Amino acid sequence: MRHVPCFRWVLTLGVVLFACSVGLYAAGSDLPEARQIDLTVLDEKPDGSCRVRWIDPYQKRAREASYRCDPGRSDLLKAPE
Repeated sequence: MRHVPCFRWVLTLGVVLFACSVGLYAAGSDLPEARQIDLTVLDEKPDGSCRVRWIDPYQKRAREASYRCDPGRSDLLKAPE
């Protein structure tokens, strides 16, 4: 019966995959950094649909769009009357 060096291949594959992941991490990615934005609720309907405004952190301009708000949130977080 011949001994098959399976453990060596598994270990080698693990080291190669680890080295690849370190290389990809060091190279960085082409994706922009995730940035936090502040939404300002302009208008809210009772069903939870909202109209919001925010500053786009990548293009540095104000934007408005529809958004799905949480109708059960605190009154402090709701749009002014």
